[in-house]
Amino acid sequence: GDEFCAIYIDTPTEQVKAEIANLRRVFGNSKADAGIRNIADRPFSISIGYVTALRGEDISETAVRADTMMMEEKRKYYQINGIDRRRVSR
Repeated sequence: GDEFCAIYIDTPTEQVKAEIANLRRVFGNSKADAGIRNIADRPFSISIGYVTALRGEDISETAVRADTMMMEEKRKYYQINGIDRRRVSR
């Protein structure tokens, strides 16, 4: 799927959390459904990862930490909903 990155500068963590909560309200009611909705008769879901940059941390390190959080949320979504995303090679 598509992945997007938003960078907030000098933004309180609580404001970022509030905006994420708003996204969850718009696209889904819980982390379990992670935003399943239909747009143009096609289902989609969202997974969100966010972190606060550590002092002296390179932006790429910050991005990796946020991506790790998003991937963990995605993994939990698949587990909770009984979806096996692994591909079998033949």
